[in-house]
Amino acid sequence: MKNIIVVKAFFLALFFGMTSSPSIYSKGSQSNPFYGYITENGLDPVEYIKEKLRDHYVVSLGEDHWIKDHQQYLCSLISALARDTTALLDILALEAGNAADQAIADEFVSSPEYREELAIHILQNAADTYGWPYLESVEIFKAVWEANRANPERQIRIVLLDPPYVIPYTDKESFVYTTTRDFSQMEIIQRHMFQGKRIIFFAGLGHTSARRTGMYICDRDFYWNQHSAGLLLKTLYPSLVFSIKLWGGLMGSGGYIATDDSYRWKRVLDGSVDEAFRMNGNKPVAFDIGGPFSRVTVAEFFHTSSQTLERGENKFTGSPYTREELLQDQIDGILFFKPVEQFSGSTVYEPFFDDQFMERIQKRTEGRISTRKELYEYMKENHPMLGESLDALIAGESL
Repeated sequence: MKNIIVVKAFFLALFFGMTSSPSIYSKGSQSNPFYGYITENGLDPVEYIKEKLRDHYVVSLGEDHWIKDHQQYLCSLISALARDTTALLDILALEAGNAADQAIADEFVSSPEYREELAIHILQNAADTYGWPYLESVEIFKAVWEANRANPERQIRIVLLDPPYVIPYTDKESFVYTTTRDFSQMEIIQRHMFQGKRIIFFAGLGHTSARRTGMYICDRDFYWNQHSAGLLLKTLYPSLVFSIKLWGGLMGSGGYIATDDSYRWKRVLDGSVDEAFRMNGNKPVAFDIGGPFSRVTVAEFFHTSSQTLERGENKFTGSPYTREELLQDQIDGILFFKPVEQFSGSTVYEPFFDDQFMERIQKRTEGRISTRKELYEYMKENHPMLGESLDALIAGESL
């Protein structure tokens, strides 16, 4: 079985491949159609989420990996929902955690004392070579714990979504493959829907949006395709699941794509929607896909590469990527909370890498990484947007 993480990164790089084709929407025009739609239809983000939770069992928040801001926003959202007695939230379902650790997650949220070591243990078992070692991810757990302490009558449960075999697989141990990560996510969420729970599903947009992804096999001229958890849930329960994209920039396999201009990060749809948010005062806002957004294609929004689209014109490649698929076919709404140029890479959290976990990382990398400095340099090479915190950690290891 191919490496889960490499394949996931390949999907991101493939789907969000860059092209220089111009947008049909002018960034600088006062007639920007997105601006008018946002001002007429936009709602306060917290009220928007509350409304969607009242009308759906699942509200999916599609985040971008390796930036701190989406995780920090989730923390603020949990706190806001916890303060509102009318808000419906029973479960926070997380991609960054393994179902084998569910009992530990339950122990964490119900503990009378904050136990960071339990959150770190769970995140160490997330599906990446070095786990999910970000301070902001730990703070998500803390936000739920604090919400439960503040409101004993309404407890939020953290539900972990990865299939158990991912842990031994990542640790280079024997395992029995059971199902894809996305099917595991769907199946676990479905079980809680059946119990009438209201759920926020927080995961990468590739999981939460209703889409197919494919890995192109060159020597076969054919795509090996997978469905997302979002597509599975939306197919089974079209009126009970609502998928929201947290606003962001264009991502490659290493994170946001840096630019040398004042925007800092490469923009979706050539920055047209970012300009609409600026015209609106960069006020936090959320809205359903409609109006001019309903005419935007996935290929245009994410700058899908021309090579990928041309390859898909031969039906016998089995390509999931087309010129015609609309953004509204994959997501139902958008939530903007601040401009993308203010986003930063996640904070790599030093306490994550104790001696025991470093032994596991050495095993996972088959001896290629044995010191923390080597690990930090490896992480920076793969995700340069994490450089700010990694540079500090590398310097500390060099003393």
